[in-house]
Amino acid sequence: MTYAKKTFGQNFLKDRVALEKIILAGEITPGEVILEIGPGRGALTKFLLGAGAQVVAVEIDPDMIEVLNETFESEITAGKLIIHQADVLETDITEFGLEQGSYKVIANIPYYITGMILRTFLESENQPSRMVLLVQKEVAERIVDGEEGGKKKGKRSSRTQQKENILSLSVKAFADVRYVTTVGAKSFSPAPRVDSAVIELSDISQDRLRDAGITSQDFFLVVKRGFAQKRKTLMNNLKQGGFDPVAIESALTNLEVDLRVRAEVLTLDQWLQLIKNLYKK
Repeated sequence: MTYAKKTFGQNFLKDRVALEKIILAGEITPGEVILEIGPGRGALTKFLLGAGAQVVAVEIDPDMIEVLNETFESEITAGKLIIHQADVLETDITEFGLEQGSYKVIANIPYYITGMILRTFLESENQPSRMVLLVQKEVAERIVDGEEGGKKKGKRSSRTQQKENILSLSVKAFADVRYVTTVGAKSFSPAPRVDSAVIELSDISQDRLRDAGITSQDFFLVVKRGFAQKRKTLMNNLKQGGFDPVAIESALTNLEVDLRVRAEVLTLDQWLQLIKNLYKK
């Protein structure tokens, strides 16, 4: 038995119902390419192959590579499963033959690299067409529900005022996002200290930023400076971030929002308009 390693943040999913929900969210068409990050012992890999996918698995742990080679010997021989020993964050995915929109990412990823995985693939010139990820539940809620997501203590309720955060805006700038299901800690071996959740990212593209006429660099710069100090107004944060006060006031006025507004209150569309106005020549 090959055991999970804390070094790689390994928690192996063993719940069949959760695995089936991941596959359904992936909307897999037989023959299409799925990039699986950190397949571990291959529980999800088995379901992906069962759905007819051609799986490109990227695993950093050499011990797990041995397990996968033994478990899926026939699938590897048939070309249905291709395994790479690599750190996906340190590798150009074109080396795996993956091009813009030609693949999906479906994976149970280590909690500690969730943000890096999202940014790597969403900002890439070779974006996947869809991502289905198993992540920490609190992170999933913060992405989907915004600022208050992680404070719901497991009860997901609607609100009249959506409050965003840097993470939720960063994801929604590139994709539509949906909370699929909660996965309890006991569904894993070893069991993590917190619950997890499956999120689905669809309609992934650069179009939202491109249509607004701004770059991803401009987007992240303004958003990060806007959220620099949570208790300060957006205007004060942007002023301290080096933006011209007159330009800030003009941009906020054009949005017809209170000049005392805080960053969390603006929607993605308002952020895009704000940034466009700030950089207007």
